[in-house]
Amino acid sequence: MNAVGGECLEDFDQLRADPGLSELIGHGRPSPEAARNFLYEFHEDAKIEEAQLRLKEDEKAYIPEETAALQGLAMVNRHVVVEVGGRSPDQKIATVDQ
Repeated sequence: MNAVGGECLEDFDQLRADPGLSELIGHGRPSPEAARNFLYEFHEDAKIEEAQLRLKEDEKAYIPEETAALQGLAMVNRHVVVEVGGRSPDQKIATVDQ
């Protein structure tokens, strides 16, 4: 979504309307509702409430602890980086563009 300039989940509708994109990447795009449901799997209200309770009086921002789902995603990402990195062992620098 970021790579094509999407700003909200409803932008998936426009991507779904492009048959060339589906052919290029080898599969279709999710509906906005399917994407929303996927993202909600990483959310836990209790983690946010815990972070808000830890907030000191003079602080305005907080970062909740990672949910189990986010920890799992981080593990998958680490494995992907190791796999991709192993394909070019002489390469020592990588740029991650989001």
